[in-house]
Amino acid sequence: MGGYTSAVTTDHADVEPASTTPEPGRLPTDPPDTGPPAPGEPAGPGAIDATLRRGVALISGLALVVAFFLPWLEQTDINLRTLTGLQIVLDGEMSSQTRAAVAAVPGLGIILLIAGYVGRRSALFVGLLAGISLIVVGAWQTLSYLAESIGTGLWVVAAASLLAVIGGIPWQRIVRNALNK
Repeated sequence: MGGYTSAVTTDHADVEPASTTPEPGRLPTDPPDTGPPAPGEPAGPGAIDATLRRGVALISGLALVVAFFLPWLEQTDINLRTLTGLQIVLDGEMSSQTRAAVAAVPGLGIILLIAGYVGRRSALFVGLLAGISLIVVGAWQTLSYLAESIGTGLWVVAAASLLAVIGGIPWQRIVRNALNK
């Protein structure tokens, strides 16, 4: 094996002692594992994350239930009176789809309250489901109201803005980086 020299030194001066070498999957800056937490102490980042998820589910669930009883439509030149979510559902002035969507809000709020009380996994799943469904329904309702009232010029502005955003995205770099991973 001529010409090959070993890169390993015999004095091992460049190797740290075993006590400071982190375990696989741990960073050198991670605190040492001291065993299970004492009773009443959080169990680490997982417990904090679970508590945060449950708290967010409880707060958003309560906010959805309270919001149902707050004004949804304010009195203006077009709206002759202020309407709460409850009045929208009970009055029958709006379409059945709109009333059903508004009626779902406190129901999802109650489900979020229960999920936040019960536990982390259910709070995560129900929170995602409730949030996504309310955003989709709200966007649909808003866009359908807008579609009835805006003219061609504003539609062209919206389409041109969307096109400008799409054109500004570095698609080639994104695809190249995705393929090279």
